[in-house]
Amino acid sequence: MRRMVQRDRNHPCVVMWSLGNESGGGRNFHAMAAEARRLDATRLIHYEADPECRDSDVFSLMYPTLDCIQCIVDGRPAPRWGSGHFPPEMFADKPFLCCEYAHAMGNGPGGLMEYWDLFYQHDWLMGGCVWEWADHGLRKRTADGREYFAYGGDIGDEPNDGNFVCDGLVFPDRTPSPGLIEYKKVIEPVLVEAVALEHGRVRVTNRYDFLSLDHLAMTWEVSADGKVLQSGRMSAPKVAPHRSKVVTIPFDLPVRPQTAMEHFLMIRFTLAAATTWAPAGHEVAWAQFPLPVKTSPPAVRPLSSMPPIECREQAGALVLAGPDFEITFDRLTGRIRRWTCQGRPIMLAGPRLNFWRATTDNDRGGDKMAQKWRDAICIGYSTVSKMSHGNV
Repeated sequence: MRRMVQRDRNHPCVVMWSLGNESGGGRNFHAMAAEARRLDATRLIHYEADPECRDSDVFSLMYPTLDCIQCIVDGRPAPRWGSGHFPPEMFADKPFLCCEYAHAMGNGPGGLMEYWDLFYQHDWLMGGCVWEWADHGLRKRTADGREYFAYGGDIGDEPNDGNFVCDGLVFPDRTPSPGLIEYKKVIEPVLVEAVALEHGRVRVTNRYDFLSLDHLAMTWEVSADGKVLQSGRMSAPKVAPHRSKVVTIPFDLPVRPQTAMEHFLMIRFTLAAATTWAPAGHEVAWAQFPLPVKTSPPAVRPLSSMPPIECREQAGALVLAGPDFEITFDRLTGRIRRWTCQGRPIMLAGPRLNFWRATTDNDRGGDKMAQKWRDAICIGYSTVSKMSHGNV
């Protein structure tokens, strides 16, 4: 702790000192906190494993549920992991931080917007951190020269954490993952909301803490089925931090739109000038809205004649038959039991509802959500099967 404080105390990006991560508690942490305050009393101290805030200046939880955060905001007892509750007096005078709230492993992270909706609603909530930035893969080649990124166990290392080291928002070569692109959208600094799209009016909200929006350029385009019909560029409105302004986009709604075409308004905010971290034209926020353009559906010519169709009921089934086909439906589940055309089978069994998807690493870890899904689906299929056979 002493070395860290002495090394980093003059770095303006350091806003808090941390006593560690998931490392328990005890007198060593009391001593570290006291030493940090002696060396630098200008910064807060954070430690997630200190929920009673004996040493930490920040009330911090790892992966709290949305309900838990709402309890904290409301001043109600907040549920702990496992069992029990955090009493309100524990966090009443402390800013709240989700030191981790999203895990970027595999097909993740998800559920980001719901957290940020809460963060934006309450100044008391400092926000949260995603675990983590980068996958820790090592560049390797197969015997035939193909490149890949190796992880735990691929290089003869024992013991290892398997692919648990690949849990970042960027891949090992720092290529952005789809998760990072989604994360950028969720935390973008400009919010655009529709006010009266038929007149081109939208509300622009500045989510920066210190900057106005006049350092950004604003472009827009109207498109129909992917084809750009109108476009323009305008200065971003001068909106102070945490303030909003209604802006009029100067486009015209199509007077005679083509039949059944979808029309959209796209708005983009980009850097008007180069900065130390990105070139001019770098996109920082965007929004898209369907436009209220009335179109008529395409004309459908009726068939000159429709062959007769017979509908008859059988035991637990409904049969539709025409001159050269027959389809049998299960009356309980709605599934196709059989489908023939000109006497030949077209389908032996129809599609059925399936609430399963391939499991992710996050499903298989932590709360073992994958197994809970398997158990629920097995019970559901068993119940439907019994119902279809008249056993329930």
